[in-house]
Amino acid sequence: MRVQLAKRSGSAGSGSGSAEASVCALLSAAFYAPYDVCGAKFLWWTWHDSDASIAARWLGVPAGSTAWTLTWSFCFCLVHRLTLRRGWGTAAALATSALTV
Repeated sequence: MRVQLAKRSGSAGSGSGSAEASVCALLSAAFYAPYDVCGAKFLWWTWHDSDASIAARWLGVPAGSTAWTLTWSFCFCLVHRLTLRRGWGTAAALATSALTV
């Protein structure tokens, strides 16, 4: 869904796969942020306060969680776009993109 929204946002027409992947990453972070904040608030998950790598937080959510969402979404969308440009077809592009996990 986010890939389709990124395509329709106008960045796909510019011919830049990285621009489309950037829009996709920002949309992914925007969609995931409420879930991440609610998860911390309702104790669906917790993070250790003693871990220095997650000390930087916003609304109780480590900044690394949002950074991971941005990074993974960007990589997924970029690989997906590049494989489609090579003419691999939709199924092969999705399979290749799934390998970013």
